[in-house]
Amino acid sequence: MPFATSTLRRCALASAAVALALALAMPQAIEAQSAAPAPAPKAEKAAKPDAHVDTVAEKTGAEKTGADKTGSAKSIAAKRQKLRDCGIKWQEEKKAKGLSGRAAYLKFIAACMKS
Repeated sequence: MPFATSTLRRCALASAAVALALALAMPQAIEAQSAAPAPAPKAEKAAKPDAHVDTVAEKTGAEKTGADKTGSAKSIAAKRQKLRDCGIKWQEEKKAKGLSGRAAYLKFIAACMKS
């Protein structure tokens, strides 16, 4: 049984050595973290008006008519189909006139959806 006790003794010594090393290294690691400067905050992007802030009620015109604010599924489906059709028209217009950019797209889609 001398083998078992010497193995246990070596394991105990090894774990004590690891614990001592951690105890000595931990304050230095904490000090190094606290001494590091805080990262600079990212500059916020300039506030742009968001074209997608419309609620479902505004899209369906429920506010104007006094209808319930959830909107009808038929009306929403029709508007989605209209948007798909306008997207196809936009692709054709873009190729024909060489347009590009978000501003041109939004202007075209707004005019297309109103017609």
